[in-house]
Amino acid sequence: MPYCHKLYNHVAIQLPGYYTPCCIYKLPDSLPRVWAKDTSIEQWHNSKFMNRLRKDMNNGWNEGCIKCKEDEAAYGRSQRQESRFKTHYKQKKITYLEISLSKECNLSCKMCNPNYSTKWDTLYTNNKEILNPFMYGYPTNEILDIENIFASVDLTRLSRIKYLGGEPFITPVTEKFLNFLIDKDLISKIDFYTNSNCTFFPKKYIDKLLQFKTVQIGLSIDGYKKSTEYSREGAKWSDIEKTINKWKAIDAANLLITVSTTINALTVHDYSKLKLFCKEKGIHVYQYVLDTPNYLGLNALPPAYVESIIDDNNRVFFNNYKFDKNLFKEFCKYTKVSDNIQTKNIKDYIPNLAKLMEK
Repeated sequence: MPYCHKLYNHVAIQLPGYYTPCCIYKLPDSLPRVWAKDTSIEQWHNSKFMNRLRKDMNNGWNEGCIKCKEDEAAYGRSQRQESRFKTHYKQKKITYLEISLSKECNLSCKMCNPNYSTKWDTLYTNNKEILNPFMYGYPTNEILDIENIFASVDLTRLSRIKYLGGEPFITPVTEKFLNFLIDKDLISKIDFYTNSNCTFFPKKYIDKLLQFKTVQIGLSIDGYKKSTEYSREGAKWSDIEKTINKWKAIDAANLLITVSTTINALTVHDYSKLKLFCKEKGIHVYQYVLDTPNYLGLNALPPAYVESIIDDNNRVFFNNYKFDKNLFKEFCKYTKVSDNIQTKNIKDYIPNLAKLMEK
């Protein structure tokens, strides 16, 4: 029975402002979104949809939970199994909130889209005709009132917050959010996780971040050096390394710096190098195998290329590998289109893969 504790103690608000069971749950396009500006956390948590989902997961896998099902089959682990989410197990009380308040971002990562990046939003607006086969117009962000979001939550039970972007340290709403938690005398009681693309060091937020019970900064780094700069357009490896060193220089017992890497077709060949780099820095690496967009997934890679890059570190990511010619065609088309828009050329960054694209 694939019981998921997050269905009982967790709520997620995803950009551009609607509820979802968790950040990796596959909400079908046909399902009407439930918007946080119109519906309280309590109403969503006790909704027919969530109650049905809990019932489904007591009896077998719900179709929207496919990512955890696949991850467990392929890698023996998933978000569902992560023990740190088990606070107040099965009590149906909100102890853990996952929230995104802004898509402001200074990067246009290859696997991202206008829903999570203002940089991509601008590129899409100026190139709709050629990007429409790969992306579509997203609604603008709903402006969420922080006081209203927390109005229906028993704040005495809240123990964990996962705060995502965009790039959280760019948007001014982050300061408002931190000030809210300080004013409510919550901050010292909460385990806080946030991510950052590691392109700069958010000095002005450090004092407030260290007021949390614990704070984990997940540095989003895909690939290594050239593959990072290619897949995460706008990033410079030299800036990333300087920023890591500044985070590591902070002497605080409640601060944990980790790296979160998305394993995808453009970066999997450099995973071993990233892993070694992080080991030398004393940083643990968490991996997420990309499934959307699927043309940037591992099944889009030709067998000849996979054979040339596979090693002891990345081999596990190919447990479910099955080459799909159509995905490779889409991969080639998207690479050409996005390279043109971003003034990049994959030949300069991943030459061995570029050669196979020309055949």
